[in-house]
Parts: sequence; structure tokens; C-alpha cells
Amino acid sequence: MAKKAPAAVAALVPGRHLAVVELLDQHWAIATIDTIAVVTPDEHGWRLAWSRPWYDVAGGDWDEDEHTLTITWVDNSTGATLTTLDDAPKHFPRVFKERVDSSIVYVEFERIPGSRAQLRASVRRKPDGELFSQISATRDVRRTPELDEQLAQLERRLWEIVGL
Repeated sequence: MAKKAPAAVAALVPGRHLAVVELLDQHWAIATIDTIAVVTPDEHGWRLAWSRPWYDVAGGDWDEDEHTLTITWVDNSTGATLTTLDDAPKHFPRVFKERVDSSIVYVEFERIPGSRAQLRASVRRKPDGELFSQISATRDVRRTPELDEQLAQLERRLWEIVGL
């Protein structure tokens, strides 16, 4: 049976909890329908360290040997590394993958001419069903008129592909 977070921890993350896992250092990770969140201890009890919607997640890598989930964000900000206390959690990594997958309608990559960077273009789904596009670069790039035109063409193609 899955371990439950203490009530004070669970109360900090609104919504239906699909998966909860204890992390090292008494941290907790909670996956809801809308978000992934981490709660940490502090001098007053507990605090919400961070919470992000699933559509902010570019992906994740589960290392079964190290029982560590490494999360990458679509905005290329510093990712999150979650190491579970349980050395063989099954439910949390599965829910993580399902929630990320459910937020992605379509994704493609396109190289930026003259650069080693790629554009990651996707149509994502918010929890309310609204669709929106995301285009990010795999590394820092300088904005140019040529890049702006490539972005505009890529976005138009995204919407055509999904029929909107």
C-alpha cells in the first residue's frame, strides 16, 4: 500500500492527489491532475517548495537504480531532481509519465539554421482542455528576423497539424 503524506503536507497541495512519494530529507512529491509539487520541512512545519503545471514539464528521466526522477522544464530553467526514500516506487514514476503525456497533443523538433540549437515546438493541453502552443530552444539563441520568421512558420504549422 502506498504511503500517505502527513495531513499538513497534503493540505499544502490542492486538488486530487494521484500519487504521493516521500523523498530524501523528509521532502514529499505530490502529483495531482493539474500539477507536480514538492513540499519541504521548515522551522514552522512544512512549506510548499514549488508547484508547476504539467504543461511546464518537458520530460523526465527515471533512474531505477538510483530511484531518482530528473525533471526538465520547457523553459530550460534548472530542472528538479527527486530522489525517493523508497528504492522501488512504481506508482509515482508511472503517474508522472501519464500526466506529462496527457498534456502533450503534438511535439516536433526543428533545427535552427547556422546553430547547434533546436526548437522544441508543441501543442499542449491545459487541465481545462484549452490548447496552446509552446516553442522553446534547446539552448540560448540570439533573436534575429530570420529566427522570428522560422518561429512564425513553425507555429502556423503546429496549428495546421492539430487542425486549428
